Amino acid sequence: MFFYLVFLMSCSASADFETNNVIRYGDFTMYMDRKDSSIIHIVNDDGESDVACRINNWESKHNSGGGIISITNDEKGILIYPTNKYLSTAELMQCDSEGVGLHKIPQSDDWRDTIVDINFEKKLVLLVVLADVRNLTFTSILSSFDSNKNLLSGPGFFSGKKSDMPFDIGDSWYGGKISLDGKYVSPIYLSCFVDSFPGLWDIRKNKRVVFDTSLGDDEIKDRCQKLFDGKATLEELGGKLIRPKK
Repeated sequence: MFFYLVFLMSCSASADFETNNVIRYGDFTMYMDRKDSSIIHIVNDDGESDVACRINNWESKHNSGGGIISITNDEKGILIYPTNKYLSTAELMQCDSEGVGLHKIPQSDDWRDTIVDINFEKKLVLLVVLADVRNLTFTSILSSFDSNKNLLSGPGFFSGKKSDMPFDIGDSWYGGKISLDGKYVSPIYLSCFVDSFPGLWDIRKNKRVVFDTSLGDDEIKDRCQKLFDGKATLEELGGKLIRPKK
């Protein structure tokens, strides 16, 4: 079942493969080696350096070359699919002949749960949980480090019950993000429309953020982004919180 799942997920992510396979970090570009996935390349923009950094604890079963990677929203970690572990960007910048190691958090033991973002300062992790292997639909978990408790409940969030409402991740495998201030989370993509699903959620209040449709699509997108980026408060932007029903 595991290998079947990996194959399906690889296919579903193919449309977004290039944008996930090559990522930016400051003045550097990073990507997995095309022949050996235990090596990640760190290339300076001026083209003067291409460091082939060895991942010491890489599992040989993933050693086929290439791979989908994503940088966390706080840019402190590099997530590597299909593992459920991360590389430290700080350690990568100091990579030498001794290489670097993959790190993990306690929640990553269940292969069904895939980490899509981590907020290291606030000690929060966002995961997607496979709900239906045939339709490739998922629910999400937002939890604190060292805890398996889902901090959010509602449509799109995992509870383990039959009433869970899964979502399709489309071509945005790593689309889910936690805001830098740790106040908001979006399980798949940032959206604050009234009919968004799962949408953007206020973590502390366990409610979804919406803006009135009269503002127009572009204005809603702009205000949603400003809220997520911490440039203005919900009150200043004229948004509101709702509690969706399952």
